[in-house]
Amino acid sequence: MRKRRAGAVVNIASTAAFFPGPYFATYAASKAFVLSFSQALFVENRSHGVLVMAVCPGATATNFFEVAKMHTFAQRVRMQTPEQVVSEAMRALRNRRPVVVTGCRIRYWLFRVDLFRV
Repeated sequence: MRKRRAGAVVNIASTAAFFPGPYFATYAASKAFVLSFSQALFVENRSHGVLVMAVCPGATATNFFEVAKMHTFAQRVRMQTPEQVVSEAMRALRNRRPVVVTGCRIRYWLFRVDLFRV
C-alpha cells in the first residue's frame, strides 16, 4: 500500500476500548490495544497515502451477547445493525477519520458520562 501510495486498513475495536472492563477485562484491554495501535499506525502512514482507521462500535445485533452469556444486557439495550456500523465506518473512511464510534446513543454516553466515577 505504501508503495502504491494508496489503501486503507480498517481495524475493529469497540467502545469497550474507552473504559476498564470489569468482568471482561481481557476483552476491553485488547480493544484498547487495537484503538491505540490503529491511532499510531494512522500517524505513521498518513504521509504515505495509507489510511488506518479504528472502528469502535457500540452494542451491535450479532451473536456476541449470546456467546458472552450477556442475554439480560442484550434485552435491555437498543442495538445498531451490522449494516449501520459498516455504513458509518465507510463514511468515516471517506472522510479520512482515524477513529469512528458508531451508534449515536453510545457516542453521547461515552463523551457525557464520567466513566471513572465510583
